[in-house]
Formats: sequence, structure tokens, C-alpha cells
Amino acid sequence: MIKQELESKIQAEKKAIEQKIVKKALSIKKKEIKKQEILDEISDDETPIEQIKVPVKKEPNLKVKTNKTLYFD
Repeated sequence: MIKQELESKIQAEKKAIEQKIVKKALSIKKKEIKKQEILDEISDDETPIEQIKVPVKKEPNLKVKTNKTLYFD
């Protein structure tokens, strides 16, 4: 009798663990599918490379330091 109860508890724990594993596997698969859809959407874009804006490098602003003091009357 005790042995049967113990076995049923073990089986219930195994079943719960299996369900957790299946849920985790499903969530991982869903994330992979979403990533693939995003990649497919990007690859389906037929915009030519020439039209894509290339960031223009700005020259750094050069500040000139002066030692002159301005006096106002």
C-alpha cells in the first residue's frame, strides 16, 4: 500500500517535470519561429543597396581656447 502511494507520487512528479519541459521547449520553438519570421521579412525587402543611407562621418568640432578676458562697461 505504501509502495503504491510512493510510486504514484513519483509518477505525478515525473509527469509534472515532463509538462514543464514540454512548455519550455514550446516557448523556445516559438521564439525561434518569430526570429525566423523577422529574418525572412528582412530578406524579402527588395530595396537596392544604393538606396540605403550610409551614415556620414562628421568631423569633430574643434574648439579654440582663448585666454582673453572680455570687459564690459
